Amino acid sequence: MKKISIVGAGNTGATAAHWLAERELANVVLLDVVEGMPQGKGLDLLEAMPIIGRDAKVVGTNDYADTKDSDIVIITAGIARKPGMSRDDLLKTNAEIVGKAATETLKYSPNAIFIVLTNPLDTMAYLVMKKTACPAPASSVRLGFWTPPVCAPSWQWNQASAWKMSNATFWADTATRWFR
Repeated sequence: MKKISIVGAGNTGATAAHWLAERELANVVLLDVVEGMPQGKGLDLLEAMPIIGRDAKVVGTNDYADTKDSDIVIITAGIARKPGMSRDDLLKTNAEIVGKAATETLKYSPNAIFIVLTNPLDTMAYLVMKKTACPAPASSVRLGFWTPPVCAPSWQWNQASAWKMSNATFWADTATRWFR
């Protein structure tokens, strides 16, 4: 079975993990820096799989080494913009988080496709493109239309912020197109 690693086990990451595992599209690694959180969410999802007749494995971890040989890396890690916080403040903080996530996962999965969900979205996607040293693809993710990568390692540009990513079904649909 294919492997998808999700960096960031908050609401967006955990919801994406749920949909991917429920559809049995891939084994899922849910990674976060908060000790115990991804392990708990991963265990909850893993124990739910037999109840719904699914066999996908879900692992929660704090170690980037567990993302080894991922086919897709989805980066959802970062902080949400807080009241009074400027876009520049958000950019500085999330650039550090996303930059580390991209370089660390690239060490273990040099042929992975990268999908970025962290805000400010366009800037974070560009940062991942630069960190993974891959030229921009000729096509892009735009409201659910997705095409295979141009090179490996690759990244995929997206406009998920246009609909706030409250519905992680989009990512399950993206993976469906890739794996089937």
